Amino acid sequence: MTAPKNFAMFILTHGRPDSVYTYDSLIKCGYTGPIYLLCDDEDKALPQYRLKFGEDKVKVFSKKDYMPGPGKPWDTGDNFTHTRAIVYARNAVYDVAESMGIKYFMQLDDDYKTFQYRIDDKLRYSFEACTGLDGIINAMLKYFISVPQMKSIAMAQGGDLMGGEENSYVQSILLRRKAMNTLLCATDRRILFVGRMNEDCTAYTVHGRKGDIFFTHFMTTIIPVQTQSLAGGMTELYQDQGTYVKTFYTVMYAPSCCKVGLMGETHRRIHHRLSWNNLCPKILSEKWKNTAHPLPVLKRTAVKTSVHPIVHPILVLSKGRPSCITSKTLSKYGIKHYVCVEPQEVEIYRAHLNNIYATVLDIGASDQGIAYVLNWMFNYAKNTLRSSHHWRMDDDIKRFMIRDTESQSNKECDPRDVIWEIEEYVNRHKNIATACPIYTTWAFSASKPMSFNKTCATVILTDHRVNAVQRKGVFEDVDFNAQCVSMTTPDNEPWCTVSFNRLLIDTIPTGKQSGGCTEIEFGGDMRIQKAKQLMAYWPNQFSYSTKDGAFKLIQSAAWRKYTQRPILK
Repeated sequence: MTAPKNFAMFILTHGRPDSVYTYDSLIKCGYTGPIYLLCDDEDKALPQYRLKFGEDKVKVFSKKDYMPGPGKPWDTGDNFTHTRAIVYARNAVYDVAESMGIKYFMQLDDDYKTFQYRIDDKLRYSFEACTGLDGIINAMLKYFISVPQMKSIAMAQGGDLMGGEENSYVQSILLRRKAMNTLLCATDRRILFVGRMNEDCTAYTVHGRKGDIFFTHFMTTIIPVQTQSLAGGMTELYQDQGTYVKTFYTVMYAPSCCKVGLMGETHRRIHHRLSWNNLCPKILSEKWKNTAHPLPVLKRTAVKTSVHPIVHPILVLSKGRPSCITSKTLSKYGIKHYVCVEPQEVEIYRAHLNNIYATVLDIGASDQGIAYVLNWMFNYAKNTLRSSHHWRMDDDIKRFMIRDTESQSNKECDPRDVIWEIEEYVNRHKNIATACPIYTTWAFSASKPMSFNKTCATVILTDHRVNAVQRKGVFEDVDFNAQCVSMTTPDNEPWCTVSFNRLLIDTIPTGKQSGGCTEIEFGGDMRIQKAKQLMAYWPNQFSYSTKDGAFKLIQSAAWRKYTQRPILK
């Protein structure tokens, strides 16, 4: 792989010609294209730069041309008189590149020790030195050119992936709407950098609010020299004013979505915190206009509904509860669904659920237990509805919610918002057997956005390619998910399960409503009997406790052995 054409690397540097680590790192890691050093005319070390790197490699601009003033767009965000800041170079590099006939370029800091691969070819977390940087740059440039609204795309910083394979960025492998340090740019897509410090963060914040797109990918990272360990550059400015002043530049430019917070566990420091919900506008295509599910006519106030479409059919199992809380929740938002009941209750349910959104289905037999109903629903969705997946829901769901991680609170939402996000994620992967939101009572303790290879329950999206079956006499959901993660897909990839810890359901507390299967399935010593049968199916994986008279199924040991993760299609 060769370096892209009409492209160059610009290393922004000042006052440290003997510490331009990035130059050697680019070559060592496999970049073969042109590299230039961008210096300013106030740099007393210019002769040393030219001597070491060559006159043709060192490009010089005048800071005076990029000073704030009447009729000029530049703004440092303060009234300081010194010019110790990289913001001048960030704006000047566009003019320098254009004067050289270069359309695409990457502007880099001068302190990168190396570039590293962090995601391997099987989308697993790795940690090895990059040797094919030309290929990485070509791929980034190809994607950049294909998205005209994109202002810049960058590689991740080493600190972005703290925690290794448990890091949320690693687990999702999604782009993030920010760009820092390694900024791939184009002369016809200029970014106006403002603020004496924190200018890269301020840029993607200020421009991101207007709909401009900035991305960071996590396949490759940079590893810089420890912050403020080198003389020159921005070090003296950071030492003089600290991260406290640095952080406030972005707050000044974007107070609606940026605030000051503390970062770190033991040695905490001031850092900016962004509210992405307030930062990036959410402009939806007309193709997502909701025409399939009109709003129901309500007696009082109308409910605001989501534009997110639901792809897979929803089947609700219910017994002895014709009021069916879940059906009412879905109908309130105009969501079509099926309610699966025993033959003798069909007409009773139809009389209670008399609306255009709920279709009552006869499951063909009575008193066969939960496993029978769940298998019937699976086969009906697969063979009659001809769907690739189906949603199975219990009948006691009061509302759907989303966890606001910033305020640490749960906010009620249209069920479509929860269902759609799960469907979108599952659709991008080829080995997710089951996926689900979690209970609101668990949300506060969930430290990660997703959990893998655990029991999905209550509201479950199931792939119909799974060969697992519901078995009687056990905890059905636990057993079914255990079967799933121990099997492989038709492509011989291991199945996994995904629990979405930000997406929530709020249910009626157990025992607070009549009907259902609680007494039939869980009365007396039925829980112990189910646990014993589960342990017979899965030796040394499950156990139970009856301490203080309270039954508890112990599952933690069962899931540790399953380390597979979702695989992109």
